[in-house]
Amino acid sequence: MTAPLPRIGILKCGHVAESIETAHGTYTEWFRNFLGPQGFEMPVWAVVDGEFPGSPDDCDGWLVTGSPLGAYEDHAFIPKLEAFLREIRAAGKPLVGICFGHQIIAQAFGGKVAKHPGGIKIGRQSYEVEGLGPLALNAWHGDQVVELPEGARVIATGEDVPVGAMRIGERILTLQTHPEMTNGCLLGLVDLRRDTGIFAPGQVETAEKDAEMPVDSTRAAEWIGDFYRQALAG
Repeated sequence: MTAPLPRIGILKCGHVAESIETAHGTYTEWFRNFLGPQGFEMPVWAVVDGEFPGSPDDCDGWLVTGSPLGAYEDHAFIPKLEAFLREIRAAGKPLVGICFGHQIIAQAFGGKVAKHPGGIKIGRQSYEVEGLGPLALNAWHGDQVVELPEGARVIATGEDVPVGAMRIGERILTLQTHPEMTNGCLLGLVDLRRDTGIFAPGQVETAEKDAEMPVDSTRAAEWIGDFYRQALAG
């Protein structure tokens, strides 16, 4: 009999616009396409809508998605999510945070999140990741971690982003970038927001040009997959 796949629960913290979902899929589909080939079952709880797991033991590991919301904003699901993240840590389950997930994990454990002083950052970002080397992934964020939680260490930095990725102990890994975001998804978001005034002069053109180059999503998926496998084996 084939052994069941490890269950990595997705804690969905936001929604993308309907036009993006139609063309490029939902957050859930992005992450399943990204990490599913690593051999995981990936059930989802839309915590942004108040849907929470019953216990950290409902899955073998957990992943916190991005969101258009701010970790420091007043949203009903955020205190409950922070409490659940602390339960996950106490239960010893591996935990990965992406963008907003990176930020809310930092905040839940005593760190601080604030607006990025240079405004929104979009498009291809190249980070030098400890133990992995250079990794080019898409980004889309207006906030960043400005104070580390106790016990955290920075494992990657980017241009104007001092905490590009961090580890908290052996079972928590977080990234500010979006390894699950394809160039097609990025270009769709850029097109949706191009006339909203949120971008700096030339920023859209740079992001569009950079999107002609591939990103390192496969390497990132293998890295995160190995993180889960090592944590579960331990």
